[in-house]
Amino acid sequence: MLPKKGRFSRTSFPRKKPTSRKSFPWGAVSVYNIESDTTLPRAAVVVSKKNLKEAHDRNKLKRRLYEAVSKAGLKHSVIIFPRSEALTITFDVLVADLKTL
Repeated sequence: MLPKKGRFSRTSFPRKKPTSRKSFPWGAVSVYNIESDTTLPRAAVVVSKKNLKEAHDRNKLKRRLYEAVSKAGLKHSVIIFPRSEALTITFDVLVADLKTL
């Protein structure tokens, strides 16, 4: 799983518009370019109750996507808005899609 320092906190969550957005069959990703040299690329996963009703499914999806982000080795900060299809898609496809960012 992605270490805590690699995730956005509530205070550091970006409030401005993303640099770019990309859509995949399993969800959408917003990409942010953080200009500071001291800031490492960070990630956040936002899963709503509307998409997944069960809390254990939402937590499983978050863990899965944080692991995919750490394997992909992203250069930019991202916020991921997954759909329920992200639970059934293979892990390799998730990592490959995130590497295209």
